[in-house]
Amino acid sequence: MSLLYDRVTREHDNREYKRKPAKGDLILELEKIINLTHKIIGFDGYIIPKNGSRVTLLLYCREYNQELVKDKELVALAQILFDEMNKAIDFKIAIEFSKKLKCDLTCVFIPYNYPKDDEQAIEQEIILFPKINIEKKVKRTNVDGLRLLLKNYEKRFTRKAVTFIPTKLEYYLANIPKDQWKIAFPGDADGIFMDENYNVQAILEYKSDTQGRILEEESIQKYNADSTRFSVLDDFCKLLNVPLVVVFWSDTHSNTKITIRNSVKGIENSLPIIKSNDYNSCAKKIYDVLLNLSIHMNKLDLL
Repeated sequence: MSLLYDRVTREHDNREYKRKPAKGDLILELEKIINLTHKIIGFDGYIIPKNGSRVTLLLYCREYNQELVKDKELVALAQILFDEMNKAIDFKIAIEFSKKLKCDLTCVFIPYNYPKDDEQAIEQEIILFPKINIEKKVKRTNVDGLRLLLKNYEKRFTRKAVTFIPTKLEYYLANIPKDQWKIAFPGDADGIFMDENYNVQAILEYKSDTQGRILEEESIQKYNADSTRFSVLDDFCKLLNVPLVVVFWSDTHSNTKITIRNSVKGIENSLPIIKSNDYNSCAKKIYDVLLNLSIHMNKLDLL
C-alpha cells in the first residue's frame, strides 16, 4: 500500500462526459523508455499575478494515507512524506527551476479526502513546507491558513468553479463563494521541458479527449471554458520566452495532435497527427518532437 496517493481525478467530476485518464504518466513513462538528456517536470500549482510580471509561487499538493503514519509526530511525519514525494518528483530539478524564476516552492501534504466538511476544514491537518527552496521548515495549518498563503502571493482571480480536480482540498477551495475566488487553489503546470542545464525549452499542456472530438479538429479555441488557464499559460511562456506546446490526446491515448503556440504573437501551428499502437510508443514520439523543437528551433521564431 502506497503512502502517497496518485494525483488522479475522482468523484468531483460531475460532467456528462467523464475524462479518460492517460494510461500512464507521460513524464514517468518517458523516463522508462529512454535515458533523457532533457528533463520534464510538472507542478500541481503555480501563481502569476494579474500584471503577469513574474511567477511568485510553485506548488505541490499530495494526499497521504493517514493510517500508515498515524503515530508519527510532525517533524518525523513531514520527513517521511518528503522522502516519499522525492521518489516521484525530483526536488533538485524543482528547486533549480524555482531559483531560475526567483520564486518560492511550497509543498502541501493532506490526509486523503481532507476536508470532508466545513468543520474539518478548521482543523490543522495540512502539513506545509512553505518555502522548501530555502529551508525544510514545516508547520501544520488549516484551509484558511493555506488561503492566506495563496493570497500573499497575489493570485489572480479564477473565472469558474472547478469540478474536475484531483484532491478534495483543491475542490473545496475552487468551489468557494465568488467573492473569494482570488484565494482559490491555483491552476497546475502539466510539464516544463528543460535541457540538461535546467534551461526551459517549452511549457507543456496536456488535453485528453472528453467529448468524443475528432482529433484532427482539436484546437485551443475549442476550450473556451479554459480561457483563463490559457491566458495564464501565455503569461508563463512570455516570462520564460518559450513556446506553449499543447498535446491533444485521443480517447485511446495512442494517437496525439501537437500544437505549438507562440504566446507573444498569439499564433499557433499544428504538427501532423502522431499515430501509434499504444501509449508508450506515442509518448516516445512526443519526446522526439520536443527534442527536435529544442535542438533545431529558436524558442519564439517558430511560426
